[in-house]
Amino acid sequence: MDNSTNKTTSSKVIAGIALLITILSFVVSFFELPPATYLIKYYCQVFDTDRYPMILIGGILMLICLVPLLVLKKIVDYREKSKGNN
Repeated sequence: MDNSTNKTTSSKVIAGIALLITILSFVVSFFELPPATYLIKYYCQVFDTDRYPMILIGGILMLICLVPLLVLKKIVDYREKSKGNN
């Protein structure tokens, strides 16, 4: 398998995982399942309210989950790039 095929495969896998995390974040926040419940409790405490926007909670949860994935993608891209230079 050449380097371009390997890079394309890893990019597709990371994109698929990102899509799955995005969908699951909004589903979890809509049905008030953990880990969204912790974020909902924190949001209600900070803003001293009993109401919360589900889309906002899902978006925040998605960002929290996607940041490590994006860091991992940068690391993988950097290692593939350094292998190509050697």
